[in-house]
Amino acid sequence: MPTEYIFTVPGKPENTTLIKLAVCAAATNARMDVEKIDDLAIASGEAFKNVCCHGADGWSCCVEVKCSSDESKMTVTIEDKAKVHDLPKDKKPCLDCTKEGDLGVQMIRSLMDTVDFGTAAEGCKKIVMTKNI
Repeated sequence: MPTEYIFTVPGKPENTTLIKLAVCAAATNARMDVEKIDDLAIASGEAFKNVCCHGADGWSCCVEVKCSSDESKMTVTIEDKAKVHDLPKDKKPCLDCTKEGDLGVQMIRSLMDTVDFGTAAEGCKKIVMTKNI
C-alpha cells in the first residue's frame, strides 16, 4: 500500500535540516536501511538548496516536499511553489552558486537511483528523486 507525506516550508537555509529529518522519518517508516536513509537525507538537503536558493536574489517563500513510498521504492519530490523568490537574503552566498550547484547536482545523481531535474508550474524548479528500497 503506497504511503505519502506532503509538507510545505519557506525555502530558507535554516529549514534544510528540517527537510532532511522529515525525509529520514518517511524513509524509516518505509523500512529503508540506514545507508539508504543517509543517502536520501544528503540528496534531499542538496535538492532543497538547489530549488529554493540557487541563482535567485532571494529565498523562495514556499517549497513543497512530497515523500511517496511503496514496497519497492521511495520518491522524494521537492518543488518550488513560489512565483518569485522574495524572502530577502541577509547576504548573497549564492553569487558563486554555479560551482557549488554543480557539485550538489552531482551528489544527488550519485546517491539516488533516478533523478529528474525539471520545471513545475509557472516555471518554478522541481526535482524528483527515487531510491530503491
